[in-house]
Amino acid sequence: MYELEKSAVPDWQSTQNWWFPTAVNTNCPFCAVLASFTPQSITYDNNRKTLGATSKCPSCGETVYFWVINPGPANDSSKRGDGTLAIFPAPQRPRQPIEGENLMPARIRKAYHGCLGVYNAGVWSATATLCRRTLEGIVADLLPEPERKGGLAEQLNKLSESVDLSKPLITLSEALRQGGNIGAHFDLDKEPDQETAQAMLDLIEYLLEYVYTLPKMVQALNQRLTALSKKHSGNSN
Repeated sequence: MYELEKSAVPDWQSTQNWWFPTAVNTNCPFCAVLASFTPQSITYDNNRKTLGATSKCPSCGETVYFWVINPGPANDSSKRGDGTLAIFPAPQRPRQPIEGENLMPARIRKAYHGCLGVYNAGVWSATATLCRRTLEGIVADLLPEPERKGGLAEQLNKLSESVDLSKPLITLSEALRQGGNIGAHFDLDKEPDQETAQAMLDLIEYLLEYVYTLPKMVQALNQRLTALSKKHSGNSN
């Protein structure tokens, strides 16, 4: 049993003289799709002071169980939404942004959040599309404007000429150019599944960390260490 936030409930209804959700919006524990679950067969357990219900995921059809522990009495509108809302099995935790996201350029960060949003909603085709757009945005951000010509593989190859970016980008550009591995999954004509969408998002996050977040985080840490070194040197005098 896993406790859910009350924000997952769009509205409450009077059921057997108690307040219970009309629906629960959460990620399915089985298919991970963000879905609206409609409680069915609601039953009150007087000994345990709980209202329990079942619901089928509208996406995968698996059965999920919901409870409200110590629900509020329906004859008191101020008790609407009282009690603890719980689900079983526990939903898959939404994927969170990588550390240092605030260090990315605003438009890259916005594109990355778009990838996360559709991935957490379980829309794999949209995840693939937005991952490719984010990759194109990263390349456009790093390349000088005169060199932003040709396909994605060609542009990545131009980037790989940079010493600082060579290792990951050479690997990526080779895969894209050969049409295998990574390149095949970035083909918008192919229908991606969850594993493909996850792998694509992993790749985007590796690049974002390598290009934007880690260098600036290391630079900030170096500045802190330099400041501490000067402070300690001053104290020793």
